[in-house]
Amino acid sequence: MAFGGIPHYLNLIRPGQSASQCIDAECFRPEGMLRLEYHNLYAALFENYQTHETIVKTLAASNSGLTRNQLIEKSQLTSGGGVTKAIEELALSGFLTETLALDKKAKSSLLRLTDEFSVFYRDWMHSNSAANSWMRQATSSRYEAWCGYAFESICFKHLQQIQRGPGIADVDTRVASWHYSAKKGSQEEGAQIDLLLDRADQCIDLCEIKSSDKPFTITKNYAESLARKIRVFRERSGRHQTLFLTMITPYGVAANRYSEQLVNKQVTLGDLFVSEKTV
Repeated sequence: MAFGGIPHYLNLIRPGQSASQCIDAECFRPEGMLRLEYHNLYAALFENYQTHETIVKTLAASNSGLTRNQLIEKSQLTSGGGVTKAIEELALSGFLTETLALDKKAKSSLLRLTDEFSVFYRDWMHSNSAANSWMRQATSSRYEAWCGYAFESICFKHLQQIQRGPGIADVDTRVASWHYSAKKGSQEEGAQIDLLLDRADQCIDLCEIKSSDKPFTITKNYAESLARKIRVFRERSGRHQTLFLTMITPYGVAANRYSEQLVNKQVTLGDLFVSEKTV
């Protein structure tokens, strides 16, 4: 979640160290090999890399992703061929992921930063380079928030495995996102679904991604939030297919009355890393 599974980065890990010790040693100590990697990385890969870095910085500040128009507005870049080329290069290189909107309109598609090391740098390293800082932060609420976003990035890189997870491998499926913004001054409710599976068998899987170091517990408040999101989607999307709620978590969902009422399917960390050869 910090290094992104890059072999060169993983080779820096020393046997006998915890994940937190490895991250602290390579990212925060003066002799760490990754302390200056971020700027070297973009400069080595792209011409006019300043545009790429601006796009990455802007996306890093929005956990829920941005449309192209929102990205241009927030980054204060000029709309044109240079920005379009930079977005395409970042997508082809695996730094960002574009999820098409359910309505298939390009202007509604969401761009998300899904390069783990870039996310980690923007969240932690660029404003804090003190040795041992990671060891002190790894139990904070901010750490939990980063874990959630980093886990979402991993999920967006394993969409094929997620599509197989709910048992729909033989069904033609389109990955999409959806959001509805309530009008100012109205009593409407807004909602956003970052990942859904639009299936050819007239069903839609609404996917909720939650990071947890143990089976995830759906509380009463979270259950109400999920029910509201499903209701708003039904009312505002114009879709009438059968809806399924799919929870994507590292270790599954703890059984209680809320999970029994709401959750139809589950995908776990083990499902994400199933080899193609074993399917």
